[in-house]
Amino acid sequence: MKILLVDNESNEMDIIERLLKLNNCKFSLTNYKKCIKHIEKDVDGLILTGSKHNAKSLLPHEEKVIIEAIKKNIPILGICGGHQVIGLFFGGKLGKQRNRVKGFFKINIISKKGILKGLPNSTMMYESHIHNVSLPKNFTLLATSNKTKNEAMKMNGKQVYSIQFHPSMSGYYGEMIFKNFIKICGKK
Repeated sequence: MKILLVDNESNEMDIIERLLKLNNCKFSLTNYKKCIKHIEKDVDGLILTGSKHNAKSLLPHEEKVIIEAIKKNIPILGICGGHQVIGLFFGGKLGKQRNRVKGFFKINIISKKGILKGLPNSTMMYESHIHNVSLPKNFTLLATSNKTKNEAMKMNGKQVYSIQFHPSMSGYYGEMIFKNFIKICGKK
């Protein structure tokens, strides 16, 4: 199994890479500015990482790889900035938090399927963002919090998931999210 990892210049790349390696998952890495237009035949999943950049500036670089993954039924996981990119791509609106959200916050799980399988009804997850994205049409809300309404979502009928929080910084349950996504990619 191999995942295409699009680095949106995340500060967590080394942790994400280590989590993939620990789960015996191969990956190829590309910077969002050099985002490929065609996904290789052997790619089973796509991860769009978090970013210090505004999602509106990332989207033009990533539109084609998202379209390609959807056409090929390749599962997608967007994390923080990647979550916002997916939301914008499918018609969600980018919003700005009153205050920067940074630290561990309680996330309420609405649906324990897919990437959130096996998680408790609520858990503490690490967040670091100033922007959020509304739920696009044709998406189901998977998790919410007092800080951000759309903490996690899934596209109806497709294996397209995204989360606002940072699973790579959130300990055991964050690691479970990566394991769940890898399993989803293995069933592609």
